Amino acid sequence: MATNTKFINIDEYIDLLKDKTTICVKDYKKHHKGVIVRHDIDYSLEMAYEFSRYEKLNKINSTYYILLTSNVYNIFSYSSQKIIKQMISDGFEIGLHFDPLAYGDLGEKNDYLKKMTIEIEMFEEFYGKKIYSYSMHNPFASGIYLNNPELINAYDARIFSNENYISDSAYSFRGKNPKEFLLKSENELIQFLTHPIHFFGSDNITYEKQLNSILNNYYKKIDEIWNVNNVYSDTKNKYQLKIFKRD
Repeated sequence: MATNTKFINIDEYIDLLKDKTTICVKDYKKHHKGVIVRHDIDYSLEMAYEFSRYEKLNKINSTYYILLTSNVYNIFSYSSQKIIKQMISDGFEIGLHFDPLAYGDLGEKNDYLKKMTIEIEMFEEFYGKKIYSYSMHNPFASGIYLNNPELINAYDARIFSNENYISDSAYSFRGKNPKEFLLKSENELIQFLTHPIHFFGSDNITYEKQLNSILNNYYKKIDEIWNVNNVYSDTKNKYQLKIFKRD
């Protein structure tokens, strides 16, 4: 994909939704029209939280799906707890982003559903907040689609079809014009999936700025942890590698 291709920015995203009826996934059955707004948090809770601040300011209702099996963030860490609890307090729905590939080849779908149940119970017990809905992580890659009858599935056919679903996956709306597509919400329910990480890059389609932001965030966390180590704190300047472009 050419890196000079343009993508919408955060202000344009807000403009798309500011006059629309926006709906969390868990509430979609209460509505006959509007935009079901959903975000999959694949890489960065920090970027998702920053994105949610824009939505709160503009009174946009949405659902954020978090991975319990992420390789790049930990929802149980102290810093993550503060983010997730604040997002819940701000009125956002937190749902489960379930990755079957985290468990290898279990064979039977019921075995994956058991793992999903364990993840749900872990989150609910830890945060004291019920999970109402879930979305599958990279279902096109895994080929595994699960139907948990106790929860709302973001891939339910009633809200997931070529006619009523638009996504920004891999920086692409798949030939759909989001402004035109969202006009449908005036007469019917549609689902709009975005990944917050896409809205904190440069004007061009590239992950360079986001990658630097994630790396810097990890550097700051490790730096904070290691600062109690006298050997590190006395010599840490030599560890400030050139790959980190600090703000």
